[in-house]
Parts: sequence; C-alpha cells; structure tokens
Amino acid sequence: MCLLIFSIVINEVMSNPMGKTGTNFPEDRNEFIELYNETDKPINLNGWIISDMDTEDEICAWDNTDILKYYPDVIINTLTIPAHGYALILDREYLKPDPEGKYEMPYSIPESTVILTTDDTSLGDGLTSSDPVIIVSPENDTSSFGTPFLDDGFPSRTPDGFSWERGRFDLKDEPYNWAVCMDSLGSTPGAKNSTLTHRDISINYLSFNPYFTKQARDVELSFFIINTSFVPFENINYRIVADTTIEKSLSLLNAMDSVKAYDTLFLKKGAHRICVCLNTKNSSYLNDTIKTVYTVGKKGYMVLSSPVYYPLNPVKLFYTLPDAHGYLKISLLDERGKFMNYILKKRIEEKNGFYIIDKDIKAGIYFLKLEYKQNNKTIRDLTPFIVR
Repeated sequence: MCLLIFSIVINEVMSNPMGKTGTNFPEDRNEFIELYNETDKPINLNGWIISDMDTEDEICAWDNTDILKYYPDVIINTLTIPAHGYALILDREYLKPDPEGKYEMPYSIPESTVILTTDDTSLGDGLTSSDPVIIVSPENDTSSFGTPFLDDGFPSRTPDGFSWERGRFDLKDEPYNWAVCMDSLGSTPGAKNSTLTHRDISINYLSFNPYFTKQARDVELSFFIINTSFVPFENINYRIVADTTIEKSLSLLNAMDSVKAYDTLFLKKGAHRICVCLNTKNSSYLNDTIKTVYTVGKKGYMVLSSPVYYPLNPVKLFYTLPDAHGYLKISLLDERGKFMNYILKKRIEEKNGFYIIDKDIKAGIYFLKLEYKQNNKTIRDLTPFIVR
C-alpha cells in the first residue's frame, strides 16, 4: 500500500441523511463533509474549492451566529483549521426548521470544531449516494472521497442516516480505505471516526491436509488470522483444541493484514471436531471456528474446503460415500433446519468426489444436509455452512 502525506483530508461524508428528499425537507440540508488537518500547523482554506464532479463551490467561513445558540463551543467566522483539528462543511440551510419536526440539526458537534459552508445553498449539486467529492487548494493540494476519476462503483448508498468514514489518513482514496460508520448514531462529525476504534479479527480458510484418511496419522492444519480493521492487534493468542490442546501466540498483526498459521496434529481413528480460538490483549473478542476432520471412513459425510463461503470465492464440498451407484442429494437448510433448496441432486458413479458451490446465497448461517440412498438404505450427514 502506498503511504501518502496530505495536509487537509476528507475524513467523513454524509450523503444520505435521515428524512425525506425535496424542497423544504432535511435530507439535502443535513449533508456534511468533514475535513481533518493532518499537519502540525494551522491551515487556511481561503481559495479552496469543493466539487462533487457536477458543480464546484468555494469553501466559505460560516458567519451565521445563530448556530451558537445550539452549538455554543464551535468555531465560526474563520477559514483556518487548527493543527490536528476538524472542520465541518455544512449546508447553509442546516439551521432551517424541518416542517415535520423530525430531523432538525440532528448532529452532536463537539467543541472546537470549525464550521464551514459553501457559496450557495447546497454542497456541490446536492450530494447523492454515488457522488464522489474532491477538494482543491489554490496550489493544487487535493484530497478526495469516492475515487472520482475511476469507474469502480464506489461510493454506493449507505443506510439512511449513516456516513462514509475514512480508515487511515496515510492511505489513498480507495474503496478499502472507507467504511460505513459503525457508531450507533450513524456518524461522528467533528470527532474521531468509529473506524479507528472498531476492531475485527477472525479466523478464515481453515483447512486440513489430508482431508480424508482411513488411519490414525499426522494431519496438517492451516488457517489465516485476518485483521479487517484499520487498527493493529497486539499479543494475539490462539488455541487449537483437538485430542490435545496447542497454544501459540502472535506478537503483532497490522491493520488490514493477515498471517497464515500452520500446525500438525496427530489424530487417532475416529471423527474429530477441531476448534480454533482467538483472543487478544487489547480486545475481549473471541472467535471460535469449529471444523470436523474424519480420520476413518464414516458411512457418508461431507467436508467443506473453507468454513466460510464468499459468493465471489467458490468453495469445494467434498463427499465420501460407502459405495457408488446410489442417488445423492445435498440440500441447503436455514439456521432452524428448514429446507430451502437443493445444492446437488444426481446419481453417483464414484465413492469420493466434490461439488463446487458458486451459487448466489444471501449472507447468513445455514446447514448442508447430505442424503445418500442406495439399495433401500439412506445415509445422512449435516454440516454448518456460513455465507458472508
């Protein structure tokens, strides 16, 4: 990833406020763009412009003192953002009453936030959910949101009342560096982004080599520990529980990074449920991933190549059956065990095989049910199936 140094960065964008759209309704006037001064010195925005790629506006100081009745500690009548300070570009009509009385001045704006506006009554041409935003200084110092010069489908619509927040100041304006606000209020105008406090670490792509064996033997276990948050994790401990327990640690996992972990387990004959657990010093987060390895042929069973299915990354469903020339059905059940549809229905000519799951399935927790009928006998198996 390319590390960059900016002076002023677009740090948060609210393009889909709560409320109805149209004249006299609040969606337009409750839009905002938050700026952050990343430097150690104050910066004056005289002559800076802002654009949503439809219309350019000049950034202006807020001069309506009525705002101090509601936010007495904000800073107005200036274009200067203090060192490491926040500024909020508001619609000039932000103080205007809502005819329905629901969404008037909905934000809690912290003290010392600099309030700015534009030279007309909208931000750009009125922000839409797909609008990028760019600011430009007289010296062509720029910052952007929404990759304005790329046709990559970003930004997109957020839930009503939720903003887009930048992840890290030192990374480029790319989709991976933005996230929908994770604060329950939907936005954090004038304050640290929720992306800088939210932590998310998980286990994924848990696999075994070999998947199938008919005798007790060493089995190689591998998995990825993935940090999808914008902050690093320190002192990660993970525990592998099978016939015995193995405990290991990882000193540091950087933001938006992953590491692959390996270990070798000696498994006796029989079916084994393998549990991998994570915990960290700076988070109470605990993630348990359970997967089954079979070390001796069961009468009929399934194993997934990955415990989690992402629709853009197909997974293999391996199956082993007592004999060939029977009829195999694999069905998808919801989390309550209710039938939804069939993944696979066909006559089987081989005892061992696999099926590639690449269907469009809504995110959630499911089960896959195996039913194999041969010579008036039916064999069944069930395995969890997580879709993200």
